[in-house]
Amino acid sequence: PRDIADLRDQPLGVMTMVARRLKALQDSRGKDTPPVTIVAHSMGTFIANELVRRFPSLRIRNFVYMAGADSIQSTLDSVIPY
Repeated sequence: PRDIADLRDQPLGVMTMVARRLKALQDSRGKDTPPVTIVAHSMGTFIANELVRRFPSLRIRNFVYMAGADSIQSTLDSVIPY
């Protein structure tokens, strides 16, 4: 998949490190992986939206956005595919 290459090619920032570790955990446990919930507040919604746009194969079940600062359109574009 496209995002596996993205995981290797992304700059080594915190978001990429989290995505790599989460993907490795999900791959190692397969269907036994517990559901993942993304919780973001205010400016964190920018990061959460970018995370799911860059790494669409991460298996995420729930999104909890509190007082999201990112636009509604950006959030819809990011979250609706899930």
